Amino acid sequence: MNRKAIILRLFALLGLAGVSYLLARILAAAWIPHQAARLIFGLPPVVLALPGAYWLLARRYRHASNPPYWLLPPDVLLPGLSLLVVAIVLLVVLPRFAVWTWGATTDGSVQALRTETSFDPDLLLTREHYRVDYTFTVGDRVYRKSSYVGRNLYATLAPGDALTVHYAAWQPHIVTAGDPLLFTWQATFLLWGALLSGLWLAGTAVATPRRTPPPPPPPFPAPQTAVELLARYGLDTLLSAADDAKLWAAVVGHHFPMPQDEAMHVAGLRFGLGQLAPAARLKIQPTALFCFDVVDAHHLKPANCRPDAQTDADVDEALAPLTSTTALYLDKLPRELRPLRSIVVPRPSVGEERVAVYTAVMHANGNAFGETAAWARQPDGAWRHTQEKLNWWMRGA
Repeated sequence: MNRKAIILRLFALLGLAGVSYLLARILAAAWIPHQAARLIFGLPPVVLALPGAYWLLARRYRHASNPPYWLLPPDVLLPGLSLLVVAIVLLVVLPRFAVWTWGATTDGSVQALRTETSFDPDLLLTREHYRVDYTFTVGDRVYRKSSYVGRNLYATLAPGDALTVHYAAWQPHIVTAGDPLLFTWQATFLLWGALLSGLWLAGTAVATPRRTPPPPPPPFPAPQTAVELLARYGLDTLLSAADDAKLWAAVVGHHFPMPQDEAMHVAGLRFGLGQLAPAARLKIQPTALFCFDVVDAHHLKPANCRPDAQTDADVDEALAPLTSTTALYLDKLPRELRPLRSIVVPRPSVGEERVAVYTAVMHANGNAFGETAAWARQPDGAWRHTQEKLNWWMRGA
C-alpha cells in the first residue's frame, strides 16, 4: 500500500470516528440535553474504538471463505453507513428546521425560567442547561410548552416577556422556541459531519483495492484424434496392436463425460476388456477391468480396482471369474459408489467390421441401465452404435 493510500485510510477512520461522535452529540442535545455532557465527554473512547475494532475484524476475516454475514465489504458497508448517518441527522434537524422555516409564528408568554446542572464526577465537569416554560394561544386553545434554549437567549428573558414561538399550522403542539443559535450549532455539526463523511468515503475509495476478477484460463483444446481423446483418460497406455483406437474413442466419447465436466465422478468409472461369450446373459466376458485416478483437471489415468464382494461371475454362472471387480451388473455394487459408468470393449477389434460392446450406467437415485449392443465400422473408419441390442437390463429407483 502506498503512502497516499495509507493517509487516506487514516482519514477514513478519522471520518468514521468523527461522524459517530458528532451524531452522538446531536442526538444528545436534541433528546436528552440534561445528560449531554456525560454522553458527549464519555463517548469518545468508545466511539474511537469502533473503527479500530472493525478494522481488526475485517483484517482477520479478509481471506475467509465464509466471513460473518454482518462483516460486509467496505465498498458496501461504508457508503451504507454514511447514508444512514445522514438520514438520522436529517431526521433530528429537519423537523425543527421545517417548523422554524415554514411554520406559523405567534407570540408566546414566558412563564418560568429554569437552569439544570449536570455533573460528571469522573471528568469533574459541570454544565448548565437552560429551559424556558412558556404558553401560546392558537385559536381558542392555550398551549403550554417547555424548550431548551441557548445561553444568550436565556439571558435576555424574564417571566412575562414575549417569546416568538414557531409551530406547525397543521399540528400546533409541534413547536420550537425562537433560538437561531441552536440551529446554527446543529447546522455546524451537520456540515462537519458531511465533511468528515466525504473524507471517509474518499479514503475508502482510494484505500480499497480494486477487485477485478482474474482472466479466465484459456480453454483446454478439444481432442482432435482418437488417441488424443483416449489420452485424456490414460487409456492410450492400454492400447495394443489388437485394439482399434477409433472404436475405443467412439465408445468412451459416447459414454464417459470428459474429465473436467461437472458430471464426472471418477470413483464410479470402470473400463474393461472382454470377449464375446454367447452363453452368457449379456453375451460378453470381461477379461480385464480398470478403474481411474485423477492426474489433473483434464486428465485421468487407469488404476487397479479394489475387489468387490460380489462379481459378475457370482450373478451369471456362464461367466468365468477372470476379474475380481464388477463391470456388468452395476446394481449389485454398494450404494455409496454411485453414480457408476462402465464400458467393456472387445479385444481384438482391429480388422473387425462389427463388434459387441457393453455399456452401463447407474445414477445416484438408483435408476440403472446396461446393454450389450452392436457397433459397426463405417466406410471412413469411424464406429457407430447400430441400435441392435444383443441383451440388456434395467433397474428402477
